[in-house]
Amino acid sequence: MAPTETTLLAMILILIPMWLGPERGIWALMVSIPLGVAAAFNLPALGNASVMVADFVAAAVAGLVLLRLLVVERALEAPLQPFAWWILAMIIFCVFITVLGPRLYENQIEVFTMGQTRDQEFIVRTKLEPNSKNISQLFRFGISLSIGLAIMIASPRKISQSFLPAVIAMTAVHMVLSLLDYATFAIGRPDLLDVIRNANYSVLYNHQIQGMKRIIGGFAEAAAAGNFSLGLFGFWFMYWLQGGTSRFGLAFAVLTFLTVLASGSSAAFVGLALFLSIAGTSTLFHGHSKLVTRRNWLLFTVFAALPTLAVGIWIVAATNETFSAYFDQLLFSKLESDSGVERMEWNMHALEAAFEANLTGLGLGSIRSSNFIIACLATLGAIGSAIYLGLLTTLAVSRPIGPPTSERVIISHACRGGCLALLCKAIITKSSPDLEVIFFVFAAAAVLLRWPIQEAVTAAIKDRGGSSNRFGRRRSLAFGR
Repeated sequence: MAPTETTLLAMILILIPMWLGPERGIWALMVSIPLGVAAAFNLPALGNASVMVADFVAAAVAGLVLLRLLVVERALEAPLQPFAWWILAMIIFCVFITVLGPRLYENQIEVFTMGQTRDQEFIVRTKLEPNSKNISQLFRFGISLSIGLAIMIASPRKISQSFLPAVIAMTAVHMVLSLLDYATFAIGRPDLLDVIRNANYSVLYNHQIQGMKRIIGGFAEAAAAGNFSLGLFGFWFMYWLQGGTSRFGLAFAVLTFLTVLASGSSAAFVGLALFLSIAGTSTLFHGHSKLVTRRNWLLFTVFAALPTLAVGIWIVAATNETFSAYFDQLLFSKLESDSGVERMEWNMHALEAAFEANLTGLGLGSIRSSNFIIACLATLGAIGSAIYLGLLTTLAVSRPIGPPTSERVIISHACRGGCLALLCKAIITKSSPDLEVIFFVFAAAAVLLRWPIQEAVTAAIKDRGGSSNRFGRRRSLAFGR
């Protein structure tokens, strides 16, 4: 185990939830997530893998919540919802299939997988066998799922108070890192950010398209930065559209939209278009007075601006070769590029390998693909994919309950928007089933905050003139069952 420049930062961040409690200290986890390639420590003995600061803090927060559940009597304020049981089932199955899959089909199936030297990672085609990637991807996916489970177990009252400030802090950190990434590149000193880019990954800070710098922020590449920015945009766009009261709502929606564009990620662009189509269609048929006002304003702006924007882009593209080449390289010729052809080959081969294994699953980290659905089928198999589908379906149908102008309901809607945006991008390109920590933080918060638990308990106490210290009573009062 080798410490890094950010090991001390990781230690400080895990002390915050230990001191304040995991709910009030959740902002420590959130501000660590934009530090995408900051390693808490490296593991040379485990294929030179890195434990990220965000993973380290997430594991600490999840551990604190689960420890409290074991040692504190009546730690649960409400019974576990179905979404939590789906997460638990997913964790158990992932451990099972990742241990069994590579050994069951060892040397029988040919796969694309990640190779690694001291300085870089690369794709190799080889016979399937157990490797360090199985352990590292199981660990990372397990952390993502565990933090989702921990939030589901946490206090809904405390999470509802601390969640929005934590997302504000996370977004602000990402914006600052994106600005620093551009500024340090512009002055020719990108090495100034090496202090937070110390994981054993190749950091593609100098990628440009037609001379335009692709923003990576605190991540290893522009695609990862675009994915994270898209998730934040989904949250803030829905928060503003639903009538959120924070003054940061519209400003952060605009800023995260711009960082998606600045990432130059074609997958993020397509995911953005898909998200706006789905979110916009859904909003047309649902809403309260403030949402309807903002929806009408948004529709007017979009329909008024789109023709002008389209004409402007056409004129510039027709008269400016650099601009035309930029969009051609970014979008129109992507599938014909070496990267596009290579990714299609990974997907076709992963799908063939999945059926060679009779959809039983090869285990996390066993095979490389570039599509979320194919990655699930190849690594988790039919059973694991069905569990995952159950988890995502439960999230999709868990609409918030309560007054539409309630800040709790608005935050729940915003979290669902963040999840939808991340899922839209994953469907376009995602190399593993892990939708990452940010997705499961949003997902768990969306489901946890859908119930008006505290309001129901308070009202019931007043009606009955009693106390709700007993867990069984709290369950019946909060859920009406």
